[in-house]
Amino acid sequence: MNGERLFRILGWVDEDLIEEADTASSPAASRRRPRWGRAILAGSACAAALWAAVVMLPNLSGLSESTGNSSGSTAAPSDGAASADGANGGAAAEAAGFDSYAGPVFSLLTTEETPLTAERTVTWSFPSASSSTAQVQDTYLIHNGSDTACTVTAYYPFAASLDTLSRFSPAVTLDGQPAGTALAMGDYAGTYTGVWRDGGVDDSTWNLAPPREWTDYADLLADETYWTAALTERVSLDIPVTVYRFSDSPAPGGQRAATRAVTVTPGADTTILTYGFNGYGESDGLPQYSYFLRETRAASPMLIVLGEDLQDYTLAGYTDGGCEEKLELGPCTVTRTETTLETVLQELCQSILEQDGTGREGLEDLDPALYQDAAVRLLTSLGPLSDTPADRYSENRLDDLLQEVLTMDRLFFHTFSITVPAGGSVEVSCSMEKAASFNFYESDNSNTLGFDFLTGPTGGLSLTTLTAVLEQLDASSIPDQNLGFDSGLTQVTLDPAQPHYYFTLDAFAS
Repeated sequence: MNGERLFRILGWVDEDLIEEADTASSPAASRRRPRWGRAILAGSACAAALWAAVVMLPNLSGLSESTGNSSGSTAAPSDGAASADGANGGAAAEAAGFDSYAGPVFSLLTTEETPLTAERTVTWSFPSASSSTAQVQDTYLIHNGSDTACTVTAYYPFAASLDTLSRFSPAVTLDGQPAGTALAMGDYAGTYTGVWRDGGVDDSTWNLAPPREWTDYADLLADETYWTAALTERVSLDIPVTVYRFSDSPAPGGQRAATRAVTVTPGADTTILTYGFNGYGESDGLPQYSYFLRETRAASPMLIVLGEDLQDYTLAGYTDGGCEEKLELGPCTVTRTETTLETVLQELCQSILEQDGTGREGLEDLDPALYQDAAVRLLTSLGPLSDTPADRYSENRLDDLLQEVLTMDRLFFHTFSITVPAGGSVEVSCSMEKAASFNFYESDNSNTLGFDFLTGPTGGLSLTTLTAVLEQLDASSIPDQNLGFDSGLTQVTLDPAQPHYYFTLDAFAS
C-alpha cells in the first residue's frame, strides 16, 4: 500500500495536492508525497522531546571505530591488561563469526554530558565448561567528582527477542536496591536479503539476515534512527477496517485436506490483509483466498479490508489446497464487522499469546501491549502498511508477520534515573543470563560457544577502569580470546579504549 492510498483511507488527502502531484518526478511532488511512517511519528505528543534526547547522544558512532570508545577516556592499559601483541591476539584479534550470533553484553550509557566517571567490572560465571549460557554481572561504581549532585537518565541496552525477553532481560540495581526501570524496544536488528537464483543471491528482500557480528549492533547504537524509533511512543492505528470472519462446519469424513476458498471482488482502492488463510490465487481473474478446515487456530480465518469494501464474495469447497476438485462442504457462517485495525491487532496478539503462550517457553509473561507495539512497528516500517514493504510480507499474511515478530532479534533498553551526590558514588549492577553464540552442527566448529562484550558507547559517562573476572571456570578451557585469561589468571585489567572483547568455550569440555 502506498502512502497516498493509505492517506485516502484515513481521509487525509488534499485533492489540490494530488492534482499538483500528477507529475510524480517533479520537485513539488517529491516534497509533498506523504509518508505513512512520518505521519505516525508526527502524531505522538512526546516525539519531539524524545528526538531531542536522541540527537544529543554524544558521538555514539565512535563505537564502530577500532580505537577509542565514545566516553573520551584516555586511560592507558595498566599492568595485566590484555596485550595487543599477546598470545591471544589482544586488540588486533577478532573472534571468528558464528552461524547464530547472540549479541554482546553492552555498556551502560547516558545521553547527557556529565562529570561522572565509572569503574566497570564484568564478571562471567559458569557452572561448568559445557554451559550453553553464562551468568553475567556488569557492575559500575559511578563517581561524581563535582561539588553538585548529578541526576541523569541511564540506558542499559541488551539483545533479545520478544520470546526470550523474560529470560535474558537484565535485573538492574542501584546500591543493591532494584532500580525503577522502564523498557524501550528497538525494531528488528537485522536486514533482509535475497534468494539464491541462477548461481547467486538476487536483490529481493524475501529472507531475514539477522546480526552476525558485534559491529552490526554497534551500528544500531550509532544510528539516531534506531534510537528514535525505540524511544518514541507509538500512536494507535485507528484505521477503519471491515472484517470478514469465516466459521465452518467440520470437514467431511476422510477429507483431511478439505479446503474452503473465498473468491472476492475488491473495490478500486481495496487492500486486504489475511489471517488464518493458507493459500492465495486467482479464479476467473479475481483474488481467491483459501484455508484448510482441519487446522486449529488462535482465531477464525479473517479477511481484513482497508479502504473500499468488497463488492462481492463467493464461497466454494475443494478436496485440497490446490482448489481444483470441487467438494461439497457444510455451512460456513460469514460475519461482517466494522472496526479499526488497532482493535483487530489487539485481539489477534492476545489470542496468539493465549493459545501459544501456555506451551511456548518465553511467552507466558510477555506483555500483549508490547507484542502489539512490535507488530505495528513492523507493519508500518516494512510490512503491508509501509511505502517500501519487504518482499517477505508482500502477501499481506498477518499470521506470518505476527509469528515472526516474536522471534526477531532486536535491542531493548532499560531506562532509569541515577542520582550521584556531590563527591559521592553509586553502584549500578546489571545481572543477567547471557546466551552463547554458536555454530550449526554441520559447521567445522560446531562445539564452540562464544561470548563477548562492548566497552561503549558510554555517552556522558567516562569509563576510567575496566576489569573482567572469570568464575567457576579454568582459563585452560578457553581456546580463543582477547582478554588475557592465561596462566591461571581469572581477573584481568583491560583497556577501556578497545571497543570489543571476546572469548570462546569448548561446548563439550569436561
